[in-house]
This record gives sequence, C-alpha cells and structure tokens, in this order.
Amino acid sequence: MEDNIISLKLFWKFTINYGTYVRKNKLNGLESWQLLKKMFGTVNKSYDLNLENLEELRKKVDYKEIGKEDENAKLTVDGTEMSNDIEHDHFFVQLFRLPKVNNKDGKLQFLKLMQIAYNIGQFKAENYDKSVAHFFKKHKMRKLRTYVK
Repeated sequence: MEDNIISLKLFWKFTINYGTYVRKNKLNGLESWQLLKKMFGTVNKSYDLNLENLEELRKKVDYKEIGKEDENAKLTVDGTEMSNDIEHDHFFVQLFRLPKVNNKDGKLQFLKLMQIAYNIGQFKAENYDKSVAHFFKKHKMRKLRTYVK
C-alpha cells in the first residue's frame, strides 16, 4: 500500500466528499454510487484489513449478524440501536458490515474500500444521536487506517 498511499488517500477523500455532496443535495444515493462503482470496479487492487481494530470496534457496538451477508445487521452505540435496513442508520452500520462480509483472506478490494468512504460521506451529511457522533469521532471512523493497514 505504501507506494500508492497518496493516490489511495486522494480517492478516499474524494469519495467521502462526494458521498456528503450527494446526501446534502438530496441526490439519488444509489444512482450516484453506481457511477463510482462503474469506475472503481475496474481497479484490481486489494488492501490488508486492520482486522484487530475492526473486530474491537464491532464488539464495542454489539454488532449482530442478521440475514445473508449481514444485510439486516444491527448494532447499539451507548443505548442507541441502529439497523442496516433503516436508511438513516445504514450509512453507519455499513462501516462495520462492509469490511466483515467482504473480507477475502484478510484483504478488502479497492471498490469495497471506496464504498466505505462513500458511506462515511453520507453519514457526515446526516444528524445523528450525540453518542453515535461521539463514537464516530473518538474511534476515527473517517480515517483510512481504521479499516486498512
């Protein structure tokens, strides 16, 4: 990852900002993601997951695996329950779900990493309970290194 770290960080920041823009401007999130997915899907690169950190974070939010590939995953942050099948909650839950269900021998494909960034951007555009916002900030959920080494 070191030789491409600058490029990866630029894509990461761009995708976060794009996700925020889409959500704040009430654009269709799925359609907007499809544009990026088409472009990012051509990149055949994977990155080492920060597995220890991600597992610790899932424990802190009492992550519950529900459904095929955790599509209905639920978690709790300081008493605030969140569910992947509720749009408002989805952006935050995805930050835990995507690295888990897309873990391929400890690696995550570039496309899935950018999907995490896109969800971070959409999360940032929303108003969340103080405990959720605090958790996001305290555990550096916006940082690339939270997810990959």
